[in-house]
This record gives sequence, C-alpha cells and structure tokens, in this order.
Amino acid sequence: MAILMIEDEFLIAAEIRFHLERGGFRQIEHAGTEIDALAAIAASDWDGAILDANLDGHGIERMQRRCRKRAFLLSLSLGMTGRVCLQMLRVFR
Repeated sequence: MAILMIEDEFLIAAEIRFHLERGGFRQIEHAGTEIDALAAIAASDWDGAILDANLDGHGIERMQRRCRKRAFLLSLSLGMTGRVCLQMLRVFR
C-alpha cells in the first residue's frame, strides 16, 4: 500500500513513518510543503494520504480536493502521534 505523508514537522513525520513501517507499510513518501505535496499527488497513484491539518500554518483544502479527485483514502493528522495515524490507516487495508 502506497502512502503519501504530508507533514511539515520533521520529528512528527519521523514518528509517523516509524509507526507506518512497524505496521507493515513499505511505500511511504514524505512531502513537507504544499508545493511538494501537490507535485507528489499529481506524480503517483497513492492508496492513501496522511495530511497535517495545519501545514505550516496554512489550510489543506487544495490538497484534500486533489486527493479526493484521485480517489485517495485520507487521514487527517491533528497533532496525533504516528501510532494513532497507523490505527486510522489500518481501516484502509
């Protein structure tokens, strides 16, 4: 399962990646900015995405719309730990 992780805080992204990998996810890409995220959304067919709900102080509506157009499964990160995101993504499997 290919997961796009959109998170601007490095330590949070590292924790989410750790828990995703522990949960068996192997194809994980990280985007830390809206520009990088929009490019990654367009460039690949993801199964799901984790979006930081407050990406560098900005909203994520554009990214949500693009993911929905491509039929990605979405999980919003509201300052949650990687473990919580992993539990949410298990529903996608």
